[in-house]
Amino acid sequence: MRDQQITLVRPGDIVFVDIRSFQYDLYDDFNIDDKYHLRYVVRLEYTRWAGRNQRSIDGIVAVFQTTYQFDNLMVFQVGFRKEWEPNMVEVTKGFLSTHRDILQLIPDKRVKARVEAELNR
Repeated sequence: MRDQQITLVRPGDIVFVDIRSFQYDLYDDFNIDDKYHLRYVVRLEYTRWAGRNQRSIDGIVAVFQTTYQFDNLMVFQVGFRKEWEPNMVEVTKGFLSTHRDILQLIPDKRVKARVEAELNR
């Protein structure tokens, strides 16, 4: 499936990605309400095809100031939800300011420090 062309999304699409998708083992430690009944998501915008033959696509999570690369399998597993669902809670800059533990999901330490500094302003 990884080697197949991506057909579920294209550049310009916006999807909602469950934060568990970034590092599932940290989710239990997050201090967020009703975390097993609500779906905490970040908004991801697909920005460009990253590979030949549309087999890889870049998407940016603005709240994390991070670009991620998805292959077809990752899109199919976690990066396809275009519609808002009633049980979703969006992780925004405001949400991050009161739930700083979620910053652990930002993989680059410099980016994490920059986001944290912006939250302190």
